[in-house]
Amino acid sequence: MTIAMGIATVIVTAVTRPTLSLEAISIGGISDMLSLLPLRVEHIARHIKTQHIESVCLSSDLQSLLLRSPQHLPANPVPGTHLTIGIQEERIEHHRPHYEAKYKGILYATNCQMPRIVSVPLRDGVPVPGHVSRLQVWHWVDTLGPEQFVTLSMFLRETFNGVAKPQATTAEYAYTLIREHGLLYRPPNALIRQIGGITDNANDVPGNVLVIKHKRGNKDFVIDCTDEDIEDATNIIKRTLGVSNFWS
Repeated sequence: MTIAMGIATVIVTAVTRPTLSLEAISIGGISDMLSLLPLRVEHIARHIKTQHIESVCLSSDLQSLLLRSPQHLPANPVPGTHLTIGIQEERIEHHRPHYEAKYKGILYATNCQMPRIVSVPLRDGVPVPGHVSRLQVWHWVDTLGPEQFVTLSMFLRETFNGVAKPQATTAEYAYTLIREHGLLYRPPNALIRQIGGITDNANDVPGNVLVIKHKRGNKDFVIDCTDEDIEDATNIIKRTLGVSNFWS
């Protein structure tokens, strides 16, 4: 059975089963097609969303093959569902050589129902600590676009101050929001559309948005995001929609 046949079988099964298992996919001995697996998994994910599948179980063999398959950064396509986010987390965890450091950011993925805490490593060879600009954000957002110019990615980042704690005059930290390159023509971010109550297509935010937390005034001091930061980050996004030029 070829990969394509295996995937097709799973998709048909997904229509009638509440839980999708990929145990039966036969992909042994087809190493030359490993590079296509991420795209095919994204294809499965779209069907899972359409058919309201509750859970997904990847077999250990399939997980191993996915992790061994080559991945070029920026990720293409970037993870936009809970399934593909999980796979990308495994890729980061098993990256060779191991990343020197990983931080936690907040991902507003295009097709997720809620923000997710995700791992954001420093780029290979970057000493610890590292500046926000040296984080390997390309696992989650494509800031290069078709032009592939790193220098232009700075225009896709904007920093907003956090909310001051009680009895404090200023916030101790800030959030840097990173969006995808506009010329990629990503689909509208359904999560942000829901969060912001967007009704005008002109105000849609295309693609994923990644949020990095750091000390206020010092982007070399990156701080792990936690679930408690999601409310602050979400409020910043809602407050800036339709107001800040960052989104246009």
